Amino acid sequence: FGAYEFGNLVFDGPISSAAPKCLDKRKFWRTCKTPTGDFKILAVDRDHYSSIYKDPTGKPVPMPYAMMFYQSSRGIAYWLHGGALPGYRASHGCIRLWKEDAQKLCEWFNPDCSQNKKIEWLKNAPKVKVVDSLKNSA
Repeated sequence: FGAYEFGNLVFDGPISSAAPKCLDKRKFWRTCKTPTGDFKILAVDRDHYSSIYKDPTGKPVPMPYAMMFYQSSRGIAYWLHGGALPGYRASHGCIRLWKEDAQKLCEWFNPDCSQNKKIEWLKNAPKVKVVDSLKNSA
């Protein structure tokens, strides 16, 4: 990812986006995609948990320093958030960053991000552009 202010790169870091195929909550294989385009950060949540996916013990998957950038017509939300970066596309559609990078990004446009104890819907939402770099590479 790259965080820009007035056209200048402020900081950047690695990500993991949607895997080509993934298991849905019913354990069926499906095509996974990360939405691309121009969006706004709609909400932030320091201690967010997935409402869809569970870890191997059955607990909701943690998504620290989550920043919602898209919500589908079916109500499925896509977030930038802290998580594991295995070195390949591995998510169901969200964009994973190192937890420290997610915190830095969240605090960059919302200084209260680390203090929030619940989801905060943003009125003056910062813009985000999501591109598929694999499509754009030669």
